Formats: sequence, structure tokens, C-alpha cells
Amino acid sequence: MATPKRAREGGLPARAGRSIKPPPSLCSVSTKSIERMLSSTAGVVTVKTTPFGDQQPGTSGLRKPLQGYKKKHYTENFIESILRAVGPGLHKSCLVIGGDGRNHCVQAATLAIKMSAAKKGI
Repeated sequence: MATPKRAREGGLPARAGRSIKPPPSLCSVSTKSIERMLSSTAGVVTVKTTPFGDQQPGTSGLRKPLQGYKKKHYTENFIESILRAVGPGLHKSCLVIGGDGRNHCVQAATLAIKMSAAKKGI
């Protein structure tokens, strides 16, 4: 019988009824944090921006150096373009955000949650 991979790597094998904790590098936001973010959207502000010509997402999303995301309204413009692409179906949709937890992950996820909540009118 083969040794389970987790046991070979020094961890305990997964057992029924026992949850496996995600690696610490994963970006995760608690439900309470999301509720706080959503409650803070009461003061929704509309900001006029200009488009960025280099925002061409591929199959892995928008792949740019970190400095690109730090440009004023760069991340917001990208999130807005995704929300507009979803269109009227946004109100009945579920937002799934993924990332590897590095650099700008938490800030971008927070922006996406707030912007989608504002669009939904929550």
C-alpha cells in the first residue's frame, strides 16, 4: 500500500471528518471581514478615470508587475471592466476571487468586494 503524500511530506494523512487547513500563502478573507467591508459601502463614490491600454487579460487574469497595479485607479479600472462584462447578471451572481496571496492580493480582493457590492446596491 502506498504511503499518502501528506504523510511522506511530514504531515498527517487526511482523515474523514478532519478538515485540512489551507497553506498559509493562500489569501483568505473571513466572513466577518467581508461583512465589515460591505457595511462600509454606504458612502459609494463615483470616480471618473481614463482607460489603460495595457489591460489585456489572458487565461490567468491580468499579469503585470506590481508597480503597474499601483498606478492610480489601475486596479479599479480592471475590476470595473470585469463587472461591466458580467452586465445585468451581476445582481444574481456569486463573486469568486482567487490569488496566490502575494503582494497586492488582499488589497485587490478588498477593492473587488467593495466595488461589486456598490454595483449590486448592497
